[in-house]
Amino acid sequence: VYASIWDLILINGVFRELGVVQMSTMETKIAQATANPTAIMVPPSLMGATTYPADASLTGSNVTPEANTIGVLLPISRELLHDTKANLSYYLLTRFSEAIAGAIDYCAIQGTGAVDTTNGGITGIWNDQNIGTVPAAQGNSTIAQLARADFLAAVAAVSPAALQRGCKWIISTSFVAPLMGLVDSTGREYLLKTPAETGDGTWRLVGFEVVWAAQAPSVQTPGSIIAAFGHLPSYLVAIREDLEVMLRDGTGFSSNEQSFRALGRAFAQTRAASGLAKLALAQA
Repeated sequence: VYASIWDLILINGVFRELGVVQMSTMETKIAQATANPTAIMVPPSLMGATTYPADASLTGSNVTPEANTIGVLLPISRELLHDTKANLSYYLLTRFSEAIAGAIDYCAIQGTGAVDTTNGGITGIWNDQNIGTVPAAQGNSTIAQLARADFLAAVAAVSPAALQRGCKWIISTSFVAPLMGLVDSTGREYLLKTPAETGDGTWRLVGFEVVWAAQAPSVQTPGSIIAAFGHLPSYLVAIREDLEVMLRDGTGFSSNEQSFRALGRAFAQTRAASGLAKLALAQA
């Protein structure tokens, strides 16, 4: 059933907006280009007499993913398993996929790099010091005080190569309400557009789509990072193609239970820091 879990993971995880790649069983390296390729123009009169220069940008480098094992253990009552009218397959798959997606989202967004069962040695976007942080203008130390110029400063901090691709915001769902109150100083035009206003089902902040992430930090103290912006595939999430689901019998005998276990493998890392930027509230 791992194929079904894989599909549900992508539905439940915000990380699907990032640079997701599938690792085959024996794959340990992910290609990492260093820049955009360049090309030359050869007029007809110069055809055959022009030497094509080698483009060095595609020599790139690679990322060696040290994938973490992601484990979920669900004990289920045998009373339910033996009930022919109870279909638990959907609920099992949903619980597995939500748990795995939530773990990946947390690590990719706010992982601290600590080698523990929460962070898995992964440094997320919020804590990656290689990704630039833009402070809001002086005095704008709360979300209610932010102005269009603050958000545009984060946009300007992203590399031109990233801006020519589809860029998006990642923002905590806790900030939906306070952001909806922000208006331009010159009028009553709201900075955050709802799906009803955009007409295409997306939320947009100063013209760019917003990805709401429950796993993004919701701290609103002065100086805290409240949003990330850029070409989100600049952050890599590598997931092993095969997922393991097993049933263990003989456990929970006294409580009449059986245990289902799901195991996956995943790794996350910034691969192009210049393609992302973070917006922080001003210091008090």
